[in-house]
Order: sequence, then structure tokens, then C-alpha cells
Amino acid sequence: MFLGNHGGEEAKEINKHIDQERSAVVNTLLASHSIDVNIQKIDFDAPIHMLRYDHDSAPTVAEKLLECGADLAMRNKNAQTALHLACKAGATNIARVFLDSGCCIGAQDKQGLNSSTTPSTPIDMKLPK
Repeated sequence: MFLGNHGGEEAKEINKHIDQERSAVVNTLLASHSIDVNIQKIDFDAPIHMLRYDHDSAPTVAEKLLECGADLAMRNKNAQTALHLACKAGATNIARVFLDSGCCIGAQDKQGLNSSTTPSTPIDMKLPK
């Protein structure tokens, strides 16, 4: 379906419904005991690496993934952890969830950057104490 005015009320309502459906699917999958939350794609991204950091439900999804055993030490093809990606996206609320769960700040990616030196969000400057 094509929506001529992507910012209109109809589009907002449709996007809200889609987000609700996506959340329901994620909740259903995470409720299953047979789901491997650490499964990786060919580029080594795991579900914890693929969060939509700009989405309101991202902190909740991150917490659910962690409750289901998501491994915060897993790295993608660029040797980035989920904390690297959260910092790169400027998602300090999710970075805080990861830090509170024991994620290592010092892990370096292929460029030699750790989460505290990621250009978008230096952890020491942006995270609430």
C-alpha cells in the first residue's frame, strides 16, 4: 500500500499498528524456550546486535533478550559488541541496560575502538550516572 503523505495521521496509525504487531511477534518468540537468542546470521549479527535503537520498545526488547540469555560478549563481523552498536547509535538508555547487565566497556572492535571511544557517543560523557 502506498501512502502519499508519509507523515500523515493515516501513516502514523498504520506504523503504530505494525509496531504493535512486531512487538507481539517478538514477545511470542522470546516466550518460547526453544528459541536460541544467540543465533547469528552469516555476518555474525545476533538478535542483540539487531535492535532498532530508535524505537520506543528497544530497551524492553533488550531486557527480554538478556533475560533469555543473550550474550553481550558476542561480536559481529566488525568485532563490535551490542554495546558498541548502542553507543554508535546514541542509544544511551540501551547502553545503560547493557552496562547494568555486566557488558565490558573495554572490548575493542576491528578499528581498535571500544565503547567509550565510539565517535557517536562517548560513554563517559553521555550516560547518566
